[in-house]
Amino acid sequence: MNSLAAIAKDRNWQQSTETETKLWVRDKNEGSPYEAIFKVTKPDGSVAIAKVSSGQGGVAEVSFPSAFGLYGSLAHGVYRWEASVSGRVVAADEFGR
Repeated sequence: MNSLAAIAKDRNWQQSTETETKLWVRDKNEGSPYEAIFKVTKPDGSVAIAKVSSGQGGVAEVSFPSAFGLYGSLAHGVYRWEASVSGRVVAADEFGR
């Protein structure tokens, strides 16, 4: 075994495949800044919430699961999400993981 192969074998390797789902809404009129609340319902029925202020172009954007403070393995299945602004749902959809 060459020395590089020996070094690789002696280490304790960990791996990760990260996938992020981008969720966003946009005020097409590009009005004043707003706060959007994104709610994701996981396959087990539990809910994760993230709040974000709109940025340039009227877009409010988050990445699931990192913006929701979720790390580690997540269940496979259908995730439902909605975004609300000023208490009104402005977008809703679902995605799979």
